[in-house]
Amino acid sequence: MSGIIINNPLTRNFFGCNRSIGVVGLGLAGKTVFLTSLIDHLRNHNPERYPSRFDLENKRVSEFSNLVPPRSDIWCPFRFEEFRAQMANQFKWPERTTSCSRIDLKFKFSWTSGGFFVRKGERTWNDYYLTLYDIPGERTPDVVMYENGYAAWCELTLNSMRKYYKQYRDHAGNLDALRDYLDLAENPCEMGDDEIVRAYKLALIEMLENGCSNVTPSIFMVDDEGRRFRDKHWECRMFEDYRDRLLTRCRAGAAGAEFAPLGEKWRSSSTDEAFGRAYQRYQREYVYPLFGTLISCDALAFLVDIPTILKNGPRDLNMYREILSNLLMGLHPGDSILPLLFSLGFRHSIERIAFVATQCDRFHPDDQPTLVAMLQHLADPVCNRVSLDYRYEYFAVSAVESTRLMDDGKMHFNTPNGEAALDYWRIPSEWRGDFPNDAQSEAFVSQYRASNSILPRVAPVFSRDEAVPPSQIKLDALFRFLTQW
Repeated sequence: MSGIIINNPLTRNFFGCNRSIGVVGLGLAGKTVFLTSLIDHLRNHNPERYPSRFDLENKRVSEFSNLVPPRSDIWCPFRFEEFRAQMANQFKWPERTTSCSRIDLKFKFSWTSGGFFVRKGERTWNDYYLTLYDIPGERTPDVVMYENGYAAWCELTLNSMRKYYKQYRDHAGNLDALRDYLDLAENPCEMGDDEIVRAYKLALIEMLENGCSNVTPSIFMVDDEGRRFRDKHWECRMFEDYRDRLLTRCRAGAAGAEFAPLGEKWRSSSTDEAFGRAYQRYQREYVYPLFGTLISCDALAFLVDIPTILKNGPRDLNMYREILSNLLMGLHPGDSILPLLFSLGFRHSIERIAFVATQCDRFHPDDQPTLVAMLQHLADPVCNRVSLDYRYEYFAVSAVESTRLMDDGKMHFNTPNGEAALDYWRIPSEWRGDFPNDAQSEAFVSQYRASNSILPRVAPVFSRDEAVPPSQIKLDALFRFLTQW
């Protein structure tokens, strides 16, 4: 009888047996590798055989199984077996995914040591349920649409575009289309709706060409078939009219209902009303199903690719902060008057957020505390402006430890041509807890290119034996924080 009560979907959260975790972050942060390794560790958890491989303190996972997820137009099944096989058999990292995916797991815990109430080897009498969500980095900017109507989205989007133009007009390539659109958005004219959308899409192309990926609607960056903007851009670049070709391949809204941001002077115009309707349709079809699920998670893991920020400098750092700010503001727990109902399982709300520096094995072990300090430098200004209902933690993690420190003090790793060894990328002392400015970042990369120390493509170290999970760094501590198990 107790099992029936505890395993009821409406009461599981009250008894702490149900957890849902969203994994977010920009591209190349390693979300797919993170999830694949985590699932592999849970299904093969054995602290007696691997005493230091994945520490769940005094518990061991037992009766592990995958559940069939509910049918969804937004969420597809996470391809765990495929991703694991790529790393184990082909020695290749999984390609960046473009679909929103989920995996549903069920297991029990067995106690590995005795206590006052339990005996060693005794199983818990309730099932534990874990749902993991993977969201492509390109979809993240759409969170600004979740709780904002068309007018509010226009203001936020135009402010972001103005900020980008003012900061980078002297450093980036040609931003004429962006400048022209900002002028158009503030000054009503006799242009048709299609012409305005075309001008907006030209501005988005310029921003994406100059390294800014914080653009909405995100369907412009990844379409319904999973085709990325950069792939279309590469295919069209060989043609003289490549931008015209891109305009026909990239949408700014749902099919047949594109829209663009307009300034205050356009309010109540027929164009403003038409764009507002198109915006609402995009919210219904793309935004609400995705972020409505994400906001119901118990915890979020925000993965950060620090090596890329170190190479690209403040522009990437600022973009990370802006997207993170939009994400936390859009997914805040809210001022609900029904917290009791939430705790009983009728609706979850985000309680914990982990900021995660991935690929920490690419840095010297002595620099891993610096990675955590860098995460705090990135996130603290944002967290200070967001609800304190969240609990924040910072982690330097390697989901698959594919490099190793040897007695010679060098970083050893596998490549398609065999084992290689290089000096570590040591973080300069003046960057402790901070990020480099543009000049420092450029000098840093030039220095390592000149010394041939830029890290080549490291092959993943993943056993072909499906019962052997990979070595990892702090993945278990991150899991315990996210689930509180």
